Amino acid sequence: MNLGVKENKKLVNERQNNILKLLEETGSITLHELVNFCDVSEATIRRDLTTLEEKNLLYRTHGGAVKRSSARGSEESVAMKRSEYLAEKKETASILIKV
Repeated sequence: MNLGVKENKKLVNERQNNILKLLEETGSITLHELVNFCDVSEATIRRDLTTLEEKNLLYRTHGGAVKRSSARGSEESVAMKRSEYLAEKKETASILIKV
């Protein structure tokens, strides 16, 4: 049976949405778990993960993926780090200037 282009796109979008939902629930998942979950080939999952990573929806890892907020993207911004413990940083700086 030959699927039409629209039907095929619908299946791809549905599968990618399912991958994102699963990542939201688990935080991370392996390639083999996704192959079994989606019942498709490793090559198909790799293409899906590449597409989702290019859209900044997840991070690929060796052998799987993690949701964006539980990986590199969750680090505090530089501005937040600068303002944290500002009084202590100023006090330390004034002590060091005297030395």
